[in-house]
Amino acid sequence: CSWGDSFKETELDVDLAVIAGEWSLALDTCAMWLLGFNDMQPGEPRSICDMVTCPRCYMGDEQPGCPLPTDAGLRGPFGTGISGPMFGRCPREMALASLEDVWMTTLTHKQVSAFNQAHGWFFWNFRTEFEPHWDYLEAYRRGWFPKNVSDTAALLALDLCASASDTELQPLANELPPAPGQADFAPPSSAAQLFELLSLA
Repeated sequence: CSWGDSFKETELDVDLAVIAGEWSLALDTCAMWLLGFNDMQPGEPRSICDMVTCPRCYMGDEQPGCPLPTDAGLRGPFGTGISGPMFGRCPREMALASLEDVWMTTLTHKQVSAFNQAHGWFFWNFRTEFEPHWDYLEAYRRGWFPKNVSDTAALLALDLCASASDTELQPLANELPPAPGQADFAPPSSAAQLFELLSLA
């Protein structure tokens, strides 16, 4: 949330419009090849990555190396870490189980609210094959983004950042409709409760 104030201060300091760019909803660096082809940075990723069935080759199975073999491990060349398809599975960020929609919607609304304080923003990718945290279209389809990201008045009316510091977990309560199947779900009110729920899943 504090990014919004930072954008305003920067615009006053340099007397130029600020555009916030290349942001995503990722909580870690698990997305395949994010830090380079078959590469990763030292100390990354900082959490356990999910391995999901790789998507079909978008240019068809006739292109070299397609379809991806399900009986072959990671193929080189290699960088300083591991980030590539293995045995037909590809790395991506771990989903937050039943909490995914609640927390991603909260995070997205807060980020959009902050970035709207600048003169514009752009999301990292319009579309990816299988990583919703980097995919604007998929995140929008899941309801994580506001229906109209340009409606700054509606976002400001929600007052998303008024009572919480950037590090507190404050899910949106009544302002957002529940995700399908979560009508009776009460979001956790603290990080400890969130981690307790995740350990039960």
